[in-house]
Amino acid sequence: MNRPLLFVLGLLVLVVVAVLATMLNSQEPNAFIDQNAKVPVKPAPKPEPKVNSPIKSDEQVLFYPTLGWPTDNKPDADWEIEIHGYIFEAGNHAAGVKLVRELTGIDEAKLAPEELKIFQQRAELFAVDHERGKAIPIRIGERIVTLPESEANGHIQTRLRLTHTEVKAASNGKFRELTFEAILPKRDARTFTGTVHLAPQLSGWHVISDIDDTIKISQVRDKPELMLNTFCRPFRPVPGMAKLYRSWAADRVRFHYVSASPWQLYSPLAAFIREQDFPAGSFHMKLFRLQDRTRTSLFGLQE
Repeated sequence: MNRPLLFVLGLLVLVVVAVLATMLNSQEPNAFIDQNAKVPVKPAPKPEPKVNSPIKSDEQVLFYPTLGWPTDNKPDADWEIEIHGYIFEAGNHAAGVKLVRELTGIDEAKLAPEELKIFQQRAELFAVDHERGKAIPIRIGERIVTLPESEANGHIQTRLRLTHTEVKAASNGKFRELTFEAILPKRDARTFTGTVHLAPQLSGWHVISDIDDTIKISQVRDKPELMLNTFCRPFRPVPGMAKLYRSWAADRVRFHYVSASPWQLYSPLAAFIREQDFPAGSFHMKLFRLQDRTRTSLFGLQE
């Protein structure tokens, strides 16, 4: 390229730079913006109300899967939402484990190492400190609700009424399930969430399924084997039931799992449901405390 042409191009670049500098330094900082254009402005988010959470760092909260249903058949009907939670302080309480051993009649000396490990894990679910008088705040959709105080057994049960719009937003418009979470103190990074399974049609199909000997091998008619299967062995599925339930779930059937087992066994049972690929659903189990020291009250058995 010859020198005259390079000289001309250089002058053009200098002119463009000078023009841009003049516009940027002018008294109209928005010279490049169409002043007549309508720019959407989002309203500032509303500050959340100040909420004091009573959950301590050594306490845990467990929310059980529950149900939600419309109050009537109108398209924009309100919804009733069940909330069931449990607040406790975990720990290895030898006295509680001993009580479980006595109630179940399990002889640890006869257990294989893996069975003994499972027994210790499940027995410790009963040997916890229940936290009473705790009013836990939760965030459900865009609403913050403070639940009633926990009972002496640490459980919290209540119902909330949400509008159709709130449920639609909280379930991403699918009306299958919605989730919520406990509000914790600022420096607590843990999360405790719950799930509500929604039944949009009051007349839809629902499967109320027992867990013991329906989807899980328990041997409820043989008490020693029942205790071993419940406390000492990995849970085993009844063959073919998970596949059958999944085929029903494909037709939008809702599932509700019922057991005479106490709520303390919810976590291993919920893990069994997930691992065996059974459809998710609400759980309905039994309230029990170690103070009720009979095997009859533990599993609803007739001695």
